Amino acid sequence: MSDPALEALIGQRVADRYELIEILGSGKYGIVWRVFDHNRGQTSALKLMFNTAQTDAWREATLLTRLESDHILHVRNADVDVDVPYIETAIAENGTAHAALRPYGVDPSRAVHLVRGMLQGLELCHQRGLLHRDIKPSNVFLTANDDAQIGDFGVAAVMNEIGEAPPHGDPDIRAPELFTGAMATVCSDVYSAGLTLWAMVVGRLPFDFWADGDSTRHTKEVVSGPPDIRDLAPQISRSLAKIIRTAIHVDPGQRYSSAADFDRALAGLPRATIAVHRFAEHPGHHACWKVVRLKDGQEIAVCHSIGTDHKVDVRREPSGLRFRRLCADAQTPAKARVKLREAFDNLR
Repeated sequence: MSDPALEALIGQRVADRYELIEILGSGKYGIVWRVFDHNRGQTSALKLMFNTAQTDAWREATLLTRLESDHILHVRNADVDVDVPYIETAIAENGTAHAALRPYGVDPSRAVHLVRGMLQGLELCHQRGLLHRDIKPSNVFLTANDDAQIGDFGVAAVMNEIGEAPPHGDPDIRAPELFTGAMATVCSDVYSAGLTLWAMVVGRLPFDFWADGDSTRHTKEVVSGPPDIRDLAPQISRSLAKIIRTAIHVDPGQRYSSAADFDRALAGLPRATIAVHRFAEHPGHHACWKVVRLKDGQEIAVCHSIGTDHKVDVRREPSGLRFRRLCADAQTPAKARVKLREAFDNLR
């Protein structure tokens, strides 16, 4: 931590009970501290919100203190201290999905497992009338058992009588309709959950709008939709790609109507026959993956080189023997993407 003003706060107490120990993270809406709660004699995470405009969100977040789920980071308390709203939660010692996906994403089976847990927590929130409005990889926390819990309810909102709330959350994960005047709904939370799954298999979110704050570009890119996910993550199956496309459809009426429906779709995927991990590219290569066949442990390297012919090379490891029927001189990037998808499909 390098901010002298924040460093000076270490050791001070919030609400005469939370002793500030260290900063765990910060974002657009507040700073999260590791604190010691002298009332309960335990260590917690305390999010201090930046401004009192978030007070309504804090009031709504107090509903979460009455929610119990293995897939929701437990909210222990929510209150206001000298006009500063705060939310106290358990500490997620195993980090976030955002940290886990860097830099190349995670194995698709693990991504599905984590997102299913997140969706089960999100469904409970929706059943209790609460929209999260900021589902994204950095708000999905990992347990010691590698399960997922959703957290950071600083901009959560209670739905009105027709299931809506004002739009909110990072532009990177907002549903297209929220850029054109629509209200947030269960379907907009589902969209953000779909983008979270996208990021976990690709290694990044499809949109990044914080760099220049260009709201016109936001609307144009989001409303037109992201590129085909298998162009960026050819290792995922057709079935998984179809589920992700449905979850992030630009038309909310074409998405899953609930987090539970999204979860059920993921539960219906065929059992994985391969594990896939993308790794740092070999010199002169555009992208490289290691595939492990689960039935026999056979390791296979799949590489896309970036020479003039855009080769797709598939080899057994450690022998280096080529799968000649899966290798190709693709000639163009577009053809290489097709050949990569075909190679992964044939290795399943």
